[in-house]
Amino acid sequence: MFKNKVAVITGAASGIGKVIAEEFQKNGAKIWAGIMLTAALLLILLFWFVLKEADSEPRPLTIEDVYSLSQKETIFWADLSPYAHGRDIGSGLSIHLYPINEHFYLMAGGGHSKNNTSDEPLSYVRLCYQSEKGSLVDSKEWIDILAGDVKEFYESHKKQ
Repeated sequence: MFKNKVAVITGAASGIGKVIAEEFQKNGAKIWAGIMLTAALLLILLFWFVLKEADSEPRPLTIEDVYSLSQKETIFWADLSPYAHGRDIGSGLSIHLYPINEHFYLMAGGGHSKNNTSDEPLSYVRLCYQSEKGSLVDSKEWIDILAGDVKEFYESHKKQ
């Protein structure tokens, strides 16, 4: 009911404030509780959480995002955290697929991703092309985005 919502509750150490905090938390809210918060501190915390929550919803990966990622020296799981991924297909290691459009997707693999927030570098990040709809992992055409010319690969395959 309160998933992805933040509740700021004062007086949560005991009594009705404690009961309210517990109920909100049971229903999915993130709780900021305190016995006595000044109005200024309360506003700062509230604005910080509102801004943080506004940017926390995953969004689809675009080819422009892939171009930006390809300019980095190293890519970490945390670099991919803003993007929604379709599924984790790894068994042991984390391998995540990030759909871009009907024919392209990004495949990222490495150690455990810890929900895409790890500062662990990825073992590989590939831009993959599939000519027909089907299982994304069957693609045999891909490019390592840190080693190859991503724009050239995308443009040449986009025309097919």
